[in-house]
Amino acid sequence: MAVMLTLNGLDAVRNIVSTMAYVLLVHPEQTAKLRAAPDRLPRAVDELLRYIPQRDGVGMPRIATADIEVGGVTLREGEAVYVFYPAANRDPSVYTDPDRLDLDRDEAPHLAFGHGAHYCAGAQLARMEAEVMLGTLLARFPALALAVPPAQVAWRTGTVNRGPEALPVTW
Repeated sequence: MAVMLTLNGLDAVRNIVSTMAYVLLVHPEQTAKLRAAPDRLPRAVDELLRYIPQRDGVGMPRIATADIEVGGVTLREGEAVYVFYPAANRDPSVYTDPDRLDLDRDEAPHLAFGHGAHYCAGAQLARMEAEVMLGTLLARFPALALAVPPAQVAWRTGTVNRGPEALPVTW
């Protein structure tokens, strides 16, 4: 369990923090607000976790334990169900203007780490790591900027965790 948490955590945190840095760099008005009020970093990390899909796919299948109707579709007992939870993080019935990054957002919690029995055991560590890395990056490099246009950032493919292959920056 410790090895799984460590290895998955390293890959996931490396990719999510580099993606968070990318998102901040392409939203300079949000980054300026965060630099002006660094005490808001924990809320900002949660908003970034909500805003950014963590995975490149739908994840592990769940097996229906009974017949159930969801959204007008009947799932039969024993059928595999894939839940695309990032869609829940953009649900307009839960979030105001869900496709907009808002580091001041104070709405419902996100599902970036799952929920219930499937909640990530490393969630608090991942949050702390993201806060430390982003806080240090923003404080140490006040002129941090992308060195290429956003469209030129290449994204990893064929992997579980979403993230840039590289993040060229200047400072």
